[in-house]
Amino acid sequence: MLCIKDKENLIQILKHCKRIEDKTNGIDMEFFQNLDLREIVCFNILLIGELAGCLSSDNSNEYNSISLKRIKEMSDVIEHKYEMVDKEVLFNTAKDNIPEIKNYCKSILENEK
Repeated sequence: MLCIKDKENLIQILKHCKRIEDKTNGIDMEFFQNLDLREIVCFNILLIGELAGCLSSDNSNEYNSISLKRIKEMSDVIEHKYEMVDKEVLFNTAKDNIPEIKNYCKSILENEK
């Protein structure tokens, strides 16, 4: 069973995933050169990583079973070495990992109903 804090964090993760998806929908790598768009994606990945890091240790094995661990690592890179973030890795994360994380968090929340 999810604690209230974990549920709230998962809901916030979903919100940030949706923000990334909304901003990158239909975007290709060429358009992703736009600095404002990259900053939006980076900021939301940073927030997702922070929220993922706050999930309770009671469920940490379950939560780390997918790319939440990788998104936390990417969040650390964005936080400490923003200028070194690889655009292609960021683009692929937005297009591949964010929908996976969104679907995973949704399934956890739906199983709690």
